Amino acid sequence: MRGPIPRGGMQRDDLVVPGQTLLASGGPDDAAWVEVGYDGEYGPSFQRHQLVDLGRRCVLVTAQGPRDLSDTVRGAALAAAGLAAMPEY
Repeated sequence: MRGPIPRGGMQRDDLVVPGQTLLASGGPDDAAWVEVGYDGEYGPSFQRHQLVDLGRRCVLVTAQGPRDLSDTVRGAALAAAGLAAMPEY
């Protein structure tokens, strides 16, 4: 998890680094979530970046793992993003 980030302070292109391939993106300006693929140390890999809106700021949740487990990786990112968005108790 990274942040806080000013709202609008992160664009899709900021989340795709050389050697990665953009697989999908969505949300406002295609930056609310970004999925990339790349050849990792242990084979084909998958990464999901999920921005969590906290009002004037955001946090970035990232999960990664083997590409053949992309559904699991995506679920982990969404679960962590949901926890990050919860109000403090």
